[in-house]
Amino acid sequence: MSFHGIIENYDSAATTPTDERVIREMIPYFYDRAANSSSLNNQGRKNKEIIDVAQSRIAMAIGCGQEEVFITSGGTESNNWAIRGIPLYGKTIAVSATEHLSVLKTAQLIAPTIQIAVNSTGVIDLNQLYDVVKTGEIGLVSVHWANNETGTIQPISEIYDICQENGVIFHTDASQAYGKIPIFFDADLMTISAHKFYGPKGVGALVIRNGVEINPIITGGAHQHGLRAGTLPVPLIVGFGKACSLMDENFQFQEKVKKQVDGILNVFDNYKNVTINSDDNRIPSFLNFSLDVDSAEVIAIMEEKFGVYISKGAACMEGKPSYVLQAQGLSYKHSKNSIRLSFNKFNKLSKIGVFPHNLQSCIKAVMEGEK
Repeated sequence: MSFHGIIENYDSAATTPTDERVIREMIPYFYDRAANSSSLNNQGRKNKEIIDVAQSRIAMAIGCGQEEVFITSGGTESNNWAIRGIPLYGKTIAVSATEHLSVLKTAQLIAPTIQIAVNSTGVIDLNQLYDVVKTGEIGLVSVHWANNETGTIQPISEIYDICQENGVIFHTDASQAYGKIPIFFDADLMTISAHKFYGPKGVGALVIRNGVEINPIITGGAHQHGLRAGTLPVPLIVGFGKACSLMDENFQFQEKVKKQVDGILNVFDNYKNVTINSDDNRIPSFLNFSLDVDSAEVIAIMEEKFGVYISKGAACMEGKPSYVLQAQGLSYKHSKNSIRLSFNKFNKLSKIGVFPHNLQSCIKAVMEGEK
């Protein structure tokens, strides 16, 4: 697949390009194979079978059952369903301090919420989590598999063990991990989103372990065993499944890009105006760092001068200082002037290699403009 534009997009944590093979597989279901998968006509029944195939592909990637995969509109809906749908019976929710806003804000709306601290690299404090959970006052724990700003990977198996030992439901938002690194269904509930790994936007899933009690938050028809009403978007689900079938390529890319990111880090070691905010315990295609100058100006110059998109952090933060980095103990200034690099498999590796030198050129341009 090739893109003919001049822009290199290093903001792939926000979204990835849709793989051309995914698009090709989707197209017939917009036209001659368009039918409601709940319809009893021949094409409707065929589309139901196609959805089953896609759900099997989604399930195989994490070792869960096909019947445990429930299609949603994406990560935000899945997170909302996990938080709003679990009966809490008056109990409290515990989340890490660096969760995506669709978890943090939703939890705070639903019930008393405890934020578990993270260390300087963003890893959750397991001792605090254990102390909180063993009180018996927690009904739900939600911790993302990988952070959307730094790529930091959490000790999910250990967290799930703590929750299981204390009879607490555990949800993990795996949107930034699923499709990028091998993961398993070490949770009661797991959020995944297709557009984070070269699938279409507008479709994701909440994986619900058999036996977990959860209420629907979208009601109406009897779709998806009565737990999530609404006509299923067959083309998007087909694309979701196809993207899952291409995961091995993504894992190979992560291995390749790690060398490029390590090269950037080696160059950054010589720069006093760059502070690294993430360590090796992260998604390999991620790198978060802060500048001594206004990062928004650097981002604008980088795009204009070198044709490269980069980001201050999560798209949903709209350029505000990073609460994730502040939770890691960084100052307001460093949190405000952070940059998130997140690469995708269509980026040119040769351009990634020259990025740190181009960055210094942009930093100098900002400094000269401030004089």
